[in-house]
Amino acid sequence: MTACRNWAGFSKVRRDLAQWLAKWETRCPKLCQWVEDNIEETLTSTGCHASITSA
Repeated sequence: MTACRNWAGFSKVRRDLAQWLAKWETRCPKLCQWVEDNIEETLTSTGCHASITSA
């Protein structure tokens, strides 16, 4: 989560996660939903609140 400590790093985290989700969402929709829910929760709890899917 150190990449999340500055805005540029956080943007990269969001972009990378969005790319990963796009790659896997058709094959593993439940896993992707879990990842999205839990990463969003982690980002929110660390003070990096933003919608992952809007990246």
